[in-house]
Amino acid sequence: MNLHRRYLCLSLLCAAHSVTLAAQPDPLWEKVVQQYKATDNYAAKEIRQNVTLEKDQETRHSIIRLQLSGWKDTTPQYEVVSIEPAPKEKKKPMNMDAMLKDAYQQVFSTAMQPKRSDNVRLGEQNATLFELDEGTLQKVSLQLWAEPATGKILQLKLQASMPMAFEASISTSYRPGPDGMSFPAQRKTAFEIHIPFKKAKGSFDETLSQWEARPASAGNNAKPASP
Repeated sequence: MNLHRRYLCLSLLCAAHSVTLAAQPDPLWEKVVQQYKATDNYAAKEIRQNVTLEKDQETRHSIIRLQLSGWKDTTPQYEVVSIEPAPKEKKKPMNMDAMLKDAYQQVFSTAMQPKRSDNVRLGEQNATLFELDEGTLQKVSLQLWAEPATGKILQLKLQASMPMAFEASISTSYRPGPDGMSFPAQRKTAFEIHIPFKKAKGSFDETLSQWEARPASAGNNAKPASP
């Protein structure tokens, strides 16, 4: 093998090694994804929403209290405890979690390779910041602050949009919860729906509390534990 061919082979081996290294998932990001997916086994027993809704040239404000009523397969189900002021007709509260479920699944994957910035200050805490921009039709961007050692989520900001459908911006602060994990405590959502005959925009300011693990029998519409 002449010198030129040896050099070419060496270059190809180095390039292949570099690609392999680049494809390796970030160990801390893997922890973040594991933490996020683990929280799917829990649900907030109480949710308080301060809602502003603009629809049909009318702006409405309401305070809604929701309570966990059970599980359907792996999805928590909620019942309305109170709405102030009382609505003229009974309507099911908007479920932004369900609307954005695909967006969250899109970014919380170990296949993602987010930009990482270490030693970022979040208030008085030292954090690692991960940033992602994904999608063509459904666009999703994420900023996530995590504990550098554990991958526990401290705060996240997510923006998602789909042409002629919706756009939403969410800011969520996390707090320590059961089993040493962190859970959403405060969540602020601004949204705009572009679907014909359903056009609306507004905001949710939510407080989530009393996180409970999903019962082993959740597939059979299990009820939450009594307080």
